[in-house]
Amino acid sequence: KTVNKDVMISIIEPVILIYAIYVLFHGEVSLGGGFQAGALIGMTYLLDVMVVKRDKPIFNLPKKRAAAIAGIGPFIYALTGFISIIGGGLYLEYNKFPFPIHQAELHSIGITAVEIGVTIGVAGTIITILNALMERISFDDDIN
Repeated sequence: KTVNKDVMISIIEPVILIYAIYVLFHGEVSLGGGFQAGALIGMTYLLDVMVVKRDKPIFNLPKKRAAAIAGIGPFIYALTGFISIIGGGLYLEYNKFPFPIHQAELHSIGITAVEIGVTIGVAGTIITILNALMERISFDDDIN
């Protein structure tokens, strides 16, 4: 029996997204991090838009919204640095966050916030680029 590619992609996409979340939150202590997680999310968007022909894709991100999301990532990154300045430290000096938590936990929170910003920025940028390419290119398999 042949399996429909739409069914297989529908099974694979949530697994990729779960793996992206795993890579994001374990990037502080192991290989991976924000860039890899953002690339995985962008790849999921690519699979959803280019491989599966659905009326309603998992991600419905028009070009302007994807570009706005791409800008939110660097904002989170920068905001994390400014929070440490407010606490009396240098830019991205995580142990100076103005929160009453142990310094090791502050460091972990700071790195995770930066990684989240990078993930959102990378995913938004990849999706913006793919949307721009999709406007210009037709991926029809039919050859006339």
